[in-house]
Amino acid sequence: MGTAVALSLKRDAIELLRAEHRAVEAQLEQFELLAVSDAGRAAAAAEIGRQLTYHTMLEEDIFLPEVEAVVHTVEARRAIWIARLENDLTNTLVERSEAVLDDALLLDAIFSVLIPLVRRHMDAQEATLFPLLHDAGIDRRLMAARISAHRAEVERALVAEHTYDD
Repeated sequence: MGTAVALSLKRDAIELLRAEHRAVEAQLEQFELLAVSDAGRAAAAAEIGRQLTYHTMLEEDIFLPEVEAVVHTVEARRAIWIARLENDLTNTLVERSEAVLDDALLLDAIFSVLIPLVRRHMDAQEATLFPLLHDAGIDRRLMAARISAHRAEVERALVAEHTYDD
């Protein structure tokens, strides 16, 4: 699972998602420390892409729909749509990066756009959506359990998909 966060049924969804954000931030910081010509940069980019793919799937399949179901203000709906658009853009940039892992300059250009997008997304979620979830009366431990189970399922499916591609 690389540097993915160990998911625990004892955590609530906010703690779990915050921990994932911190893990992604650490990966981004490590990537930024590598020189454009560093041979390890492509592997780091691939791992970041995997983790972002897992994370955006969890948000789209569980987190955002559950928040959307309980909050109905214009501001909340706007924040959810922004999060969805950012996830779409993130996934598009990850797909592009996967296709150019052997082109250091193009990979650098893609990550120059991806990194600030991901950081903005994480900051905005923590500032706007997490408080909504906190106040909505959702069972956050149950949501964390659903996220954990879904992440394991997504990881298995993506690993199997990549196994067949090789």
